[in-house]
Amino acid sequence: MPILWMLALLACLAIAVIADASSPDPGKFVGQIRPSGSAELRIHYRRIDHARFRIYHWVFDGVPLHCPQGREVSRLSVDGKEKARNRFADHQPFGYTVSEGSSGHPTYATKVRGRLVTRNKARGVVRVHGSSVRLRGGGHGNCDSGRLWTIRR
Repeated sequence: MPILWMLALLACLAIAVIADASSPDPGKFVGQIRPSGSAELRIHYRRIDHARFRIYHWVFDGVPLHCPQGREVSRLSVDGKEKARNRFADHQPFGYTVSEGSSGHPTYATKVRGRLVTRNKARGVVRVHGSSVRLRGGGHGNCDSGRLWTIRR
């Protein structure tokens, strides 16, 4: 009987280690949004009400845009934060959409959607669009980015 207890305990420990092994280490992922932008994702963990949460914090700067007047760069950075229970975080994407104006035709909207591909690599989409997107050189434009990003440690 003690041997069965030891085997059961070892099996539970192995499952716990394997289940937690997929969690990425806390830290920073960095990359580029070609031709002019940069992408950064930070991951850290926090225990809230006896549960472990993974917290994603992203910042996209210099997002390139397609506008009627030609190629431009967004003046504002796209940043946000989201938390998810760590035990479910590997199987669900992170990110959200924020918009100003009507939902059908926003004056300014950002959308971030990403997921971890591996423990050291994330991939997703950042989209900046609207009829009045603020441009780096000044002014506003009816622009859209629709940019894919991939970042690594």
